[in-house]
Amino acid sequence: MKKLILFTAAAALIAASCGKKAPAPLTEQEISDLINKVKDLPPEPVEPGEVAVLETSFGNVKVEFLTGKAPNTCANFKKLAKAGFYNGTYFHRVIPDFMIQGGDILTRDSNPANDGTGRPGYTIDAEFNDVRHETGVLSMARSQHPNSAGSQFFIMHGAAPHLDGSY
Repeated sequence: MKKLILFTAAAALIAASCGKKAPAPLTEQEISDLINKVKDLPPEPVEPGEVAVLETSFGNVKVEFLTGKAPNTCANFKKLAKAGFYNGTYFHRVIPDFMIQGGDILTRDSNPANDGTGRPGYTIDAEFNDVRHETGVLSMARSQHPNSAGSQFFIMHGAAPHLDGSY
């Protein structure tokens, strides 16, 4: 039996174009409280067959974990999802034929200028591997430093071999 980890994410442009109401913005204090909550939670190992489901305004996206390739990254993603960190966040970066990026808690505040800069209050070490960046692959977003990923992720909707071995 597969275990499901549910969380909701919405694409800002999608929600607006579909006439759906966006979740209420979080206050600075609510965001700070959530960051402090997840910072202190231990990562949760992903069990065999466990999946995450992203509920979006375009339907659900099922995420299968590749624990053999990135066990710590998978455990971090599960921890954030179960803690509600991703609930109500938006895909803040959409590049046609390339990828969509989400997982930024600051997409839940009332300031769109800071979208894409949010973090969970910590970073995780990179787990580079041989998974190719093809349509459907989910990877952790990071800055130029290899060990700077935290909560943001991207989902490929095109091939990007230049990312292989680096994300």
